Amino acid sequence: MDFYWIYDIPSWQLFLLVMLITLIFSIGGLMLTRPWARKFIGEPPAENELVSNFLAGLGVFYGITLGLIAAGTWENFADIDGKIGEEAASLAALYRDVSYYPVPLNDSLKTHLKEYTRLIINDVWKEQQQGLIPTKDTEQISKFQKNLYEFNPETNQYVAIHQEALSQFNNLIQLRRQRLQSITSGLPSTLWWVLIFGAIINIIIMWCFVTEHIQFHLLLTSIYSMLVGSLLFLIVAMDNPFRGEFSVNPDAFALVYEQLMK
Repeated sequence: MDFYWIYDIPSWQLFLLVMLITLIFSIGGLMLTRPWARKFIGEPPAENELVSNFLAGLGVFYGITLGLIAAGTWENFADIDGKIGEEAASLAALYRDVSYYPVPLNDSLKTHLKEYTRLIINDVWKEQQQGLIPTKDTEQISKFQKNLYEFNPETNQYVAIHQEALSQFNNLIQLRRQRLQSITSGLPSTLWWVLIFGAIINIIIMWCFVTEHIQFHLLLTSIYSMLVGSLLFLIVAMDNPFRGEFSVNPDAFALVYEQLMK
């Protein structure tokens, strides 16, 4: 089942949606199971101490798992964001290298790189945000590669410049390939089912407490469910680095274009 439509929702609305779902489930379940709990578990304090110990142990296990996954998701997000900066820096270095090629070749190479950068900012990024592998920039970078490889340096100065340009171009292609591979990266659906199942189990255990004051029980259950929901939202928001409002942006390429190519 495709759940990527959630990334079309603004982050604050998605946060409220996750909170609402967890609250409805936790409060609704508590109200439905409260009579059953008093009947089969007993009157307060019933088995509250046992339930408390069980929730503490299970909560720690689930909390550590949830925290590690959240940290790993953030690390992946930050790593991809860093790779985007490296790709933009490599593009800037390549542009400076080809600027020292003889005329009119340097103008042609710079034009190809300018158009390539504009495509990334205006077209490629929109496709990436939809989870699509972009193809519009492939033709442009192929034209640049053809012109670059056809150059035959005749002096030692041009040989050195050409070698450096080829090195930067190869580095740019490698970083571009890593970016394309990251478009569809994310947690596997199996792991998501485990996370959701763990959240449900933890909230269900909260229903097993038997208390005299239902308002206090509702408050604790709501706080606990909102904490779990907020962590799940955080993982969702960062899980697909190119999707949603909280995503990797093309600012690094825009900065290169504005300061160097325009």
